[in-house]
Amino acid sequence: MPYRFLEQYDFYHNPELFRELGIFNSTVIQSNFQEYFTRSAMQIPSAITDVSDLYILKQPRDGFLGFVFYNLALFYKNIQYANLIVFFFFVAIFYIFLKHRTYKSAFISILGVISLYQILFSVFFSYGEFGRLISPSLPLIYLFSFYSYYLIFKKIKVFIYPKKRNTS
Repeated sequence: MPYRFLEQYDFYHNPELFRELGIFNSTVIQSNFQEYFTRSAMQIPSAITDVSDLYILKQPRDGFLGFVFYNLALFYKNIQYANLIVFFFFVAIFYIFLKHRTYKSAFISILGVISLYQILFSVFFSYGEFGRLISPSLPLIYLFSFYSYYLIFKKIKVFIYPKKRNTS
């Protein structure tokens, strides 16, 4: 964690030390790229489900409003798991875009690209606090995730309830 060095030394008032920290980070990553890539990729699921420390609420002692906000925070924390579909469904959405070039498929593909970009950029180029870094793009990630689930449930419905054929 390079931020530990920021706490120890006065990097903010000495730009030379701050530049050296960037060079040090680049050298370490380049020397250990395979391990860096592997460990960063393993952090992706926890990064998607991470909730920023700013959003954590403690159990309210009393009051209806405290109860509502506490349960809303629990719902928010649990719904983060729905966003794991982004990595599995992005390829399918991009294939749909290449096969049927419509405004709708282009819009959904752009949502997928932005979602993946934000998640991957946060994981590979930061050292933690993924919930805070991913939260600005969460509305787009939710749109992409829920649309993916909609397509899946639509396919399941067609499979379970096929249209009846007219035999006359």
